Amino acid sequence: MKIAVIDDYQDAFRKLACAARLQGHDIQVFRDTEKDPAKFAARLEGFEALIMTQQRSPLPKALVEKLPSSLKLLCNTGRNVGHI
Repeated sequence: MKIAVIDDYQDAFRKLACAARLQGHDIQVFRDTEKDPAKFAARLEGFEALIMTQQRSPLPKALVEKLPSSLKLLCNTGRNVGHI
């Protein structure tokens, strides 16, 4: 599975115990934030799963509608999900 991890400013994801469970998957960590909705959606082209770091990037309906059809799973770290 091809997995995108976004907004990981501190490159902390790779150090988490849960990251080890994803061995064998193609994981790409994006340490920056893409604010432009079209560029954000284009960045995720070909990915099957998205792991969002905390609430750093909003995911309003207008952006969800632009996401590539390859994306099948959305996960979020932390407990706050008001941005989704």
